[in-house]
Amino acid sequence: MKLSSSLVLSLAAQKLAAAVDQALTNLTGTRIAYVLVMSADHTAQYVSNADRKEGVAMIEDLLERWKAGRADIPAHYNPDLPKSDSAPVRRIYISGPMTGIDDLNFPAFYAAAARLKDAGFKPCNPADLNPDPTTPRSICLRNDIKALCDCDGLALLPGWESSAGAHLELNVAYQLAIPVATLSAWLPGS
Repeated sequence: MKLSSSLVLSLAAQKLAAAVDQALTNLTGTRIAYVLVMSADHTAQYVSNADRKEGVAMIEDLLERWKAGRADIPAHYNPDLPKSDSAPVRRIYISGPMTGIDDLNFPAFYAAAARLKDAGFKPCNPADLNPDPTTPRSICLRNDIKALCDCDGLALLPGWESSAGAHLELNVAYQLAIPVATLSAWLPGS
């Protein structure tokens, strides 16, 4: 006897939930609340590690953003960006680790800027914004955040996960609904 897709999904949901919970924890280093909604045989089902109140709040927040036509996550299209028939060159802010890396990791930032430029983007490079390595970090971050606010996207360099500055920039981008992706995701054919 063949089981319906809905029943198969229901039976597998708890294993799926454990795998999602573990994957998110491994990725972020902390437990992340989630609600995963699925549909099989025209029947909606879900698994979650959030309590019902938190899960409802997460779903309602997502629905509000969808109904308003806003991006559901920063890496998705941002409807607040100006639209043009001529597809303007998009300004992409480069975010990644600097502190504690030789030459403040400027070579990686310059290489990323060149790749973005070759792909038709206008890179916004913190290494150009703050070329003097003796400039206090707080001043650099202020310059960086101001520049990020005028960008259409944020490109994350390898190692961004260990950078407090990159986390700040990522949070600002998220709050401003600026799309975020790894550098390679911004580049065609990567």
